[in-house]
Amino acid sequence: MRQRSCSGGIVFDGDRVLLVKTVRLEWIFPKEEIRGDERPAAMARQAVRNLTGVEARILDRAGRTSYEHYSISEQRPIRTEVDWYLMLLEGDVGEARFFPVEMALTQLTYSQEKSLLMFAYQRYCEILQLP
Repeated sequence: MRQRSCSGGIVFDGDRVLLVKTVRLEWIFPKEEIRGDERPAAMARQAVRNLTGVEARILDRAGRTSYEHYSISEQRPIRTEVDWYLMLLEGDVGEARFFPVEMALTQLTYSQEKSLLMFAYQRYCEILQLP
């Protein structure tokens, strides 16, 4: 089984959170595979920028998820671990799509990411001292 490490961001703009749609029509948080000696935090910012055109700054770590799937293109199973970072939108939004947090919970495909969103939103509100 191939091991893969990724890093991504949970980007907030007020009470909205950034999601991207995959080729399988699944809504997820932006993330990319870490290659070489890239640092997870830097890769999270880069992944958000590459996939959405959005600039965001990191507020805190949000957690880690892991999952396994079978890759048809590689013809083998892959285990993926993702380091997630809580981020805040900086600048303008390009082609990205923000959803209200409540709607994002219904759009997200995976339960791990739904749980992560609830945790990250609570932490985001604490950091920015929002009600």
